[in-house]
Amino acid sequence: MAQASVISYVINIRISDLCIPARWKTTLPKADQQWIAKALFLWTSSGGVELVPEHLNQLWWYPPQPAVAVNSLPRVDRYFARPLFLWMPRKQWKVQLYRPHPGCDRQ
Repeated sequence: MAQASVISYVINIRISDLCIPARWKTTLPKADQQWIAKALFLWTSSGGVELVPEHLNQLWWYPPQPAVAVNSLPRVDRYFARPLFLWMPRKQWKVQLYRPHPGCDRQ
């Protein structure tokens, strides 16, 4: 019976409601999608998703930790979330990366 109450307590959020790019939704584990969406993205006025440049000040992003003193059942997905290593040198440091092959015309 306790297991059923834990399962019913988990908050189900539709994936389409998350403020996260569609390609990220297909690659990120579901346990990580909600906290990453809150940490890095905002909705645009046209209804699209935009990466917030002010939030690109670190490489490692960590999920919020469950509260130590819990008055109610904690959300199960918090225990399965993993850190995110965000490597975006063109966006973070405004670095142009070129292919070293001579026939690439520096594209």
